[in-house]
Amino acid sequence: MGNTMFFLLFLSIAFAGEVQLSPDYNLQWTIDTAASTIHFKLNVSKTAWIGFGWHPVGSADDDAMVNADTVIATFDTQPPLVSDYFSVGFEQPVLDTDLGGTDDVVSPTASQKDGKTEVTFSHKLVTKDTWDSPFTIGPVKIIWAIGTDQFLGYHGDQPQNRGSKIIDFFENDVCGPKMGCTSCLTNSKCVYCGSDKLCYDKTNTGKCDQLNTTCTKETKAPQVCANPLPNAWVPPGYCASIWATNLNAPRGLVTASNGDILVVESRINQITVLWNASGQIQRARLAGGSGINHGIAISNDFVYASNPTTVFRWKYMAGQREDLGAAETVVYNVPCCHHSTRSLAFDRQGRLYVSVGSASNVDPDSTHARIVRFDVGNVPSGGINWNAGFLFADGLRNEVGIAFDAQDRLWGVENGCDNLNRADLGGDIHINNPSEEVNLFDVPGRFYGYPYCWSEYTLPIFGQGRGSQWLHPDFTGDGVHTDAWCKNEANVVKPEYNMVAHTAPLDIIFNSYDTFPGFPVGGAFVSQHGSWNRQPPAGYRIIYLTFANGLPTGETVLIRNSGTSENWPNSIRPVGITFNTCNENSHCLYFTSDSSGHIIEVRFDGTK
Repeated sequence: MGNTMFFLLFLSIAFAGEVQLSPDYNLQWTIDTAASTIHFKLNVSKTAWIGFGWHPVGSADDDAMVNADTVIATFDTQPPLVSDYFSVGFEQPVLDTDLGGTDDVVSPTASQKDGKTEVTFSHKLVTKDTWDSPFTIGPVKIIWAIGTDQFLGYHGDQPQNRGSKIIDFFENDVCGPKMGCTSCLTNSKCVYCGSDKLCYDKTNTGKCDQLNTTCTKETKAPQVCANPLPNAWVPPGYCASIWATNLNAPRGLVTASNGDILVVESRINQITVLWNASGQIQRARLAGGSGINHGIAISNDFVYASNPTTVFRWKYMAGQREDLGAAETVVYNVPCCHHSTRSLAFDRQGRLYVSVGSASNVDPDSTHARIVRFDVGNVPSGGINWNAGFLFADGLRNEVGIAFDAQDRLWGVENGCDNLNRADLGGDIHINNPSEEVNLFDVPGRFYGYPYCWSEYTLPIFGQGRGSQWLHPDFTGDGVHTDAWCKNEANVVKPEYNMVAHTAPLDIIFNSYDTFPGFPVGGAFVSQHGSWNRQPPAGYRIIYLTFANGLPTGETVLIRNSGTSENWPNSIRPVGITFNTCNENSHCLYFTSDSSGHIIEVRFDGTK
């Protein structure tokens, strides 16, 4: 009876809007302003899964799939499924419910007959789900897709299979105070983009001209970023600028208490100090040699750095800009090599944490994949043997980024294995698996899965949800490890959050500053170096993990390539992240790009 009621409801709807998205794809819609609801009908002259998505033009730029709200109908089950998805980027969208959100598709129907597919559904104009994009007055970017099968999979790269279009769902006379910013909507030439809280010129259907809250052109000069980073997309009001150039593969970096930035130039095994002298960035060699290549930290009047086998330190006071002399060995006999970076972090008690990555793509055990803690208050002559340290966290393939939050809890971002293939799960599944992990180390000594287990990101047909644990095929039949063993939380600690496969997260830093609008205090910025064997490429960006009740709940992008591919034409690959004061006591974010030799500054110059 219920389905019949829904069917009759849609039969009674007079669809006021219509657009032909392609020769095979027709879209119709109408808006019920009293119910704050929009009704859709999709007609496709093929029998396959179909997708439809949207997001505001003003806040989403030209990357149609990035951060798009999506509805997908699949026909490999009976009855067919019409579900609410979210498209993070250029990969298969994810169910809102898998992201911790809600399915806000209302009254869906789906049918196939005579070689044609029809889907109807309704959706509230604005929901409380953070994974939904509101329907706002003015230009909206539409994405559409027609699959090649009845179950969800890659739609292919042919123009008849996918596309995008900018349309306006609303008539001029529906503007009113119920949605968005009243001052925008009382002017018929204005549009409010709800996600960025700005007004835009409604007559512009491409790159929107920003207006002020009275819907008139801004009287101040347009925002100009000093020394702008080419090809960069950042949110409205933000600037991405080249802060330093001609560095030799810069990796880890840290800010001293006086505002100097210390960076490891990995190609020349050197710590370089940089500072701003009346608008000119100066630099000097601070320490070097011994193969230091990534890790760096400052603690208790020392600066620490690492090479693949050893952690060193030098006596250091903030403001020193001359050579620090010979290094003291702090930890030796660190397992080597393959993954050769040794990331460093200190807790409030001054204890040192050292992360070591795996000796191969998949090791036989976890002895080369862990975080070890050391008391460095009294370092003996010659240093501390790695094997004398305290095993703090085990089973971490390559936890390059490690950092403490405001509660002094250690977090890490992990790079998963490559070339994953399991015949019983679909064969070659490496494009979207395993996920890159965000791990919490709140209880010392626990095991996190590697090398025996891996975390699911997106697994068609056989998937059990993001973060589900599966056995790596190298250990099939070993008599101990199975899928069930991996899924047993008494054996393996699951990640707290899962990121797109092969994005290569290399640093994490927690935000305690309120000078980054749109990125609330308490979350964490994560650098993603970018994939090397994934098509399409993924990463090459800095994302922000939003936290609620002490745990990550979602992600947004701070900076990425502005083009259609995630990798940059100017070789930007984010590595280390730090903060520093700028802009009259506000804070900026700085990150290294090893491939291009840059330190990039990201700052907010707009109006909060």
